[in-house]
Amino acid sequence: MRKRQTSTILAALLAVGAGALVAAPGAQALDRPEATLQLAVVPAGTESAPQQVTLDCAPNGGTHPAADSSCASLDQVDGRFADLPTRDGICTMEHRPVTVRATGEWRGEPVSYEEEFGNTCAAEMATDGVFGF
Repeated sequence: MRKRQTSTILAALLAVGAGALVAAPGAQALDRPEATLQLAVVPAGTESAPQQVTLDCAPNGGTHPAADSSCASLDQVDGRFADLPTRDGICTMEHRPVTVRATGEWRGEPVSYEEEFGNTCAAEMATDGVFGF
């Protein structure tokens, strides 16, 4: 009788273990962000290095200092950078053009965005803070 119990317990443990192995790839997919983006602010006409960050959304992270609010802004426009709302604020009239760039993937779709602004403040305001880093 004891031998039968051991066999039953062993079979149950193997079944649970096999289920865990089958579930593991799905669990990894849940940990993968829905968006992985590389963002850059490139000063025009200088040899200054671009400022660059990564932004992951769902789950939010990367090196972006405001990942949560940036992902929320992008979520509202389904990842379309050109449709980001303008943030209220005051910028100086200083003319120091920058080009902002976004590349990567948003929910399985490729992202390629580039736009020029008069300065970094204008870029940040025009993109609801997404390029404010």
